[in-house]
Amino acid sequence: DGPAIAEGEGGVLAQVRRRGRLRVGVLDDSIPYAFTNDRQQLVGLDVEMASQLGRDLGVPVAFSRMRLDDLDRVVSAGSVDIVMSGVRATPERAAAFTLSAPYLEETLAVVVPDAARRDYASWDTIRALGHVTLGIRNLPYYRDQVQQLLPEATIETLPDLTAVRPGTGTAAFVLAAERGAVLAMIDPRLTVVVPEGGTIKMPLAYPLAGADPAWRRVIDTWIALKRSDGTIGRLYDHWIRGQAATPRQPRWSILRDVLGWRR
Repeated sequence: DGPAIAEGEGGVLAQVRRRGRLRVGVLDDSIPYAFTNDRQQLVGLDVEMASQLGRDLGVPVAFSRMRLDDLDRVVSAGSVDIVMSGVRATPERAAAFTLSAPYLEETLAVVVPDAARRDYASWDTIRALGHVTLGIRNLPYYRDQVQQLLPEATIETLPDLTAVRPGTGTAAFVLAAERGAVLAMIDPRLTVVVPEGGTIKMPLAYPLAGADPAWRRVIDTWIALKRSDGTIGRLYDHWIRGQAATPRQPRWSILRDVLGWRR
């Protein structure tokens, strides 16, 4: 069978076809969307999405690892055709490069020591704590939202997810619940709490090379197709909820597939 998406005239898609491969950027530190497992294989929700996109375009996929700090430069330079790695859509990023339509939504949560979970059950209980120190990734849009909800809190920028651990002087860490759950499984001293009193959703989108409206239309249409045919839902169940993709496959496990633990 031929590719599921037809070639447009010129632009990024034509370059992909001439090159004979789709260049996909993946970010370090982006479990469960793209990461290296204990068998040194690149896996994750967006790795599978990228492989499906390549099949639908009729070309193989070439993955490139990149740092979050290099995202603007790499996308703006056209070094990759698309970045598929759980990138959150923000106004700053939309101003810097083209973003696809959202394909998933994460929920903002706090990761705290298990003994403190009641203190962070709602935004009201957190405000009652007064001057607390919270860590958050370098996302000014969501940092400002949290600061408005918690005006007395001190908010510090986390260099990476390895900084999320008890005993650092940071009372809590503001993360997506979907990513925080991974850390809580790795470190049982931590727990994930979605504060009541105002849920904040964080849409994920794919950064796209070039100011090419045709390329964005292709990717936006493809996302809609993958949502309609259940692909995104199945991958979410597998990589984020931990459900097996099919009854014949072993249940995906953070302990086994990320940390390499065996019984």
